Amino acid sequence: MHETSVSENHDKQEGKPQTCYPLDAFPSRTTFDETSDFPALSIPAKKTAETRRLLSSVLFYRPKMKTVLEDPEDSSRRILLLQKNSDTDVFEHELVQSFLADANNDARQISHTVRITYDDLDADELLRKILPSDTKEIPSAFETVGSLIHINLRDELLPYKYWIGKVLLDKHQPRIKTVVNKVGTIETEYRTFGMEVIAGSSAKGWSEVTVKEENCTFRLDFQTVYWNSRLGGEHRRLVNVIRKEARDSQRETTTVLDLMAGVGPFAVPLTAHMHQGSKSKASSHVNIRVFANDLNPESFWYLQINATDNKCANLVCFNKDARLLVQEIQNQIEQVDHVIMNLPASAPEFLDAFRGWKLSKCPVVHVHCFCPKSSESDDHQEAITRCEEALGCTLQEADIHIVRDVSPTKNMLCVSFHLPEAVRAVPPLDLPAEVTESANKKARVE
Repeated sequence: MHETSVSENHDKQEGKPQTCYPLDAFPSRTTFDETSDFPALSIPAKKTAETRRLLSSVLFYRPKMKTVLEDPEDSSRRILLLQKNSDTDVFEHELVQSFLADANNDARQISHTVRITYDDLDADELLRKILPSDTKEIPSAFETVGSLIHINLRDELLPYKYWIGKVLLDKHQPRIKTVVNKVGTIETEYRTFGMEVIAGSSAKGWSEVTVKEENCTFRLDFQTVYWNSRLGGEHRRLVNVIRKEARDSQRETTTVLDLMAGVGPFAVPLTAHMHQGSKSKASSHVNIRVFANDLNPESFWYLQINATDNKCANLVCFNKDARLLVQEIQNQIEQVDHVIMNLPASAPEFLDAFRGWKLSKCPVVHVHCFCPKSSESDDHQEAITRCEEALGCTLQEADIHIVRDVSPTKNMLCVSFHLPEAVRAVPPLDLPAEVTESANKKARVE
C-alpha cells in the first residue's frame, strides 16, 4: 500500500534508526490523508434504495465510509460509489451496463474523488504505512481479553511498539482500554508471563478485566492468572463432552475433579445455574458436582468470585498441590467420573498422583499437553508414552483431540482415556514433605 513507510522517512530525517520511537513522534493524522478517484454513478435521489439493492454486489464498501454521497452540483441526485479494481472495469460489468442502458433509471457514469483519512483506514492499513516496507509480518493479529489487547511483538518490531499500540487502541476503542505486549515466555509456576503497557490506561487495576464465555462471566487479573481466549473452543468442547456423558449415563450426580482449574473456564460453566437444566424436565436435567483446584492463590481467589457471580451450584474450590488433592479426595468422596488436567506444559507428569487409585470406579481423564507435530505420523505416541510413564502402566486406548496449532512445530492436544484398572496395583506416590507441610500450614492459617 505504500512505497516508503512513515518510519523509513523518519529514519532518513534523523539519520539513523532509533532504539524506540516515542509516542510524541507519531506522525500527524494528516500524514495519512490521501485522495482516490472511484468509479461512480449519478442517480436520482428517489432511486437510491432500489439502486443499492440491484447493484449491491458491485458497490464500494469500506467500514465507516459512506457508499452514497450527496451530489454537490444537484441536490436532487446522489452519487453511488462502485468497486475500484485495477484488474477490471466495473462499468463493463453486465449489471452496471444493464442499469445504465435503462433510460428509466436516469443514471450517469462518472468518476468521483474520495478523500480517505486516518479515521477511514483500518489497523492493518495503518500499520503497513508506519512500519518498514520489508516487515515480514504485520502485527494486526492479537488476543482480546476483556478490555485488553494482548500482542506478542517480534524483536524487529519492538522499536515501533508504542506506535503499534496507539494504532490498535485507536481502532478498537471504546471497547479496548489498554494494549499490552508480552515480555518473556510462560515459565512461572502459575503460567503467567511478563507484560508491558504500550498504549492506553496503566492506572491501578488496569489488568483487571471481565471476560464472557459460554454465557458465563469471568473476572480475572490478566497479570496474575492464566487466561487464553484462543482456548474458548476447547472449553466449550470439553464441557459439552462431559455434560453429554453425564446426561447419557442417567446417574444422579456426575462428579468432576478439575485439578488445574485456573479461574474456572471448565468448572464454572459445568456448574453455573443456567447450565444445570430444569428439574421439571427430567430428560434435560444434569446434576454435575465439581471439585476445582488451582495452586495459584490469585486464580483460587478469582475462581471463588466467578463461582459466586455465576451462581454455581455444587462447586467446591481448593488452593493446593494437585497431587495432594488427588490423594486427599479419595478419602472424602465415593466416586469421581471425570478428571480435567489443563496444564499443557506438564499435566501428563501429574498423572503419577493416580498410582494406587482406591475408589471403586476409574474415571475418564482428560489431559492437555503439548506435542511435536512430527508425532502425528505415529498417532501422537509421544503424548501416550508420557501418560503411561507417569501412571506406571499401559493405556488400553485413548482418544486424542488436537486443540490448536501452537507453533509451526507444536500442537496442543487433549488426551482422554479411562484410568486403567492396572494403576491400582502401582505403588502410590510418596509426596515430598514440603508439600504436605505447606498444606497443613495453610489449613491452620485458614
